[in-house]
Amino acid sequence: MTPVQIIGFPEEDSRDDEGLAANGCYARRIGRTSELQADRAVFVYGDNAGWLELLREIRALHPSTFLVVVTRIPDSSKWLEALEAGANDYCSLPLERQQVQWLIRSFHADTGHLSRGDGDVLT
Repeated sequence: MTPVQIIGFPEEDSRDDEGLAANGCYARRIGRTSELQADRAVFVYGDNAGWLELLREIRALHPSTFLVVVTRIPDSSKWLEALEAGANDYCSLPLERQQVQWLIRSFHADTGHLSRGDGDVLT
């Protein structure tokens, strides 16, 4: 499984953790940016107040971290804001298997990390 980190997601909603796990990711919830591991992909929840500032803070602290903004309410202006603030990608929930596979492959291609020697990033 590919380890990813999620930050800013509602604590009472574990559906997103389960969705990532079902799609080949081990999701670790992060409460503060100081807990982030720079070598892992980070999914930032874009529906809370302050999401853009959080994204900018993460990008400033960890310039090479692979950042994905996820939202339940897709919006083209939010998409542009996210990319301009340093997100590598932007997608809507719920995450589907093919979408997660594409995001993880993008992460591995961007960082050079592979989870298995055969090039298959999902175990």
